[in-house]
Amino acid sequence: MDGFETVSEDFLQTGAVCNVEPYLNCYSPYSEVYRVESLPQSDRYYIDTYYGLIYENWIQQYGAPYGVTAKFPSSFLNADATEFLRTPFATIPYIKARDRKDLDKIVNCVATHYPKLQLLFRGQTKLHELGRSDDTLTRLYGESVREPSLLSSSERHGINIDEIAPTWSGFLRYSLDLWAAVKKDKKLHRYYNELGNDYTYRFLALAIAQHYGLPSCGLDVTYELDVALFFALRTLERTNLNYIYIDAPVSKAEQPVLYLFGVENISKYIHYNSSILRMEGNNRPDAQSACFLADGWGMARNKAACSLIATIELNPSGDYSPISDTKMLFPNEEFDALGKCIDSARINLRDDLPQLGAFLDYFYWVETRGS
Repeated sequence: MDGFETVSEDFLQTGAVCNVEPYLNCYSPYSEVYRVESLPQSDRYYIDTYYGLIYENWIQQYGAPYGVTAKFPSSFLNADATEFLRTPFATIPYIKARDRKDLDKIVNCVATHYPKLQLLFRGQTKLHELGRSDDTLTRLYGESVREPSLLSSSERHGINIDEIAPTWSGFLRYSLDLWAAVKKDKKLHRYYNELGNDYTYRFLALAIAQHYGLPSCGLDVTYELDVALFFALRTLERTNLNYIYIDAPVSKAEQPVLYLFGVENISKYIHYNSSILRMEGNNRPDAQSACFLADGWGMARNKAACSLIATIELNPSGDYSPISDTKMLFPNEEFDALGKCIDSARINLRDDLPQLGAFLDYFYWVETRGS
């Protein structure tokens, strides 16, 4: 089955460190597991590595444990949905918004319905799917469905984040120490030492990496709709200047989407604020009202999709103003102290540390076309 791996019973004792769910054989009340026949007991278990769900061998049958779409009760967004994307145990309304008026109506409706959730947005120039086979989808959902792919950047680039993360974390500390030295600030230097020794530091380091284009185990999202619209309706193209991108409007042939997440537990995301690093200026994460959604790691690579409330298709020709502009979202070297700090250290160290150098080559600045 696409996306599944088999493991031994011994793995069950340590599954939590691989982001595996703690319960065995989870299934939806809207499934058809009653159709599944009993099979001989096996010492092997099956893990859906997209969501960290683990099952005994009955999962190979056609019991639709993730739920059959038509059996789910109607929700407040169903009337506007043209179809439903799927994740385990949930349907995700796919809604078309012709313009900003339509979009605001949808977002306000969700905010009213879920007042205790933190709403987060992510814009993409098109929707990506996991691409599992029809047979696997039928086993899991009872029919062929569309599963949105929200894999992390490290997963998409084929980078083992467990190998590079310690080096990157150390590099960031080095960059911050350089900043403190330039400022000739001993208190700031001591603060960075304390920050680097905190158990949350590696999480913060990965969040910063993601916001500057470096691969990580999470997704960059924002709590500002205008920011997400920029990333849905603009494209970034790498130039031959190594780490400079230029931006242009999305093609009218594309079908840009805006993902709407609802997150209840603050431990699932980090909201970057420049006060964390005590740097003046308008750093990129601040400019983008950036948050870091860090569910998709280990054996639950697409778990971020489980926080989706809706997927909204945008019309490339529609009016969604106001939309954030490039210079506001991507401050240049003059204003982005954190970016300049990372870039300076990148130039100094990349030749001496080839693995880190290859990782840092994903770093980029952005300029508008023709500027």
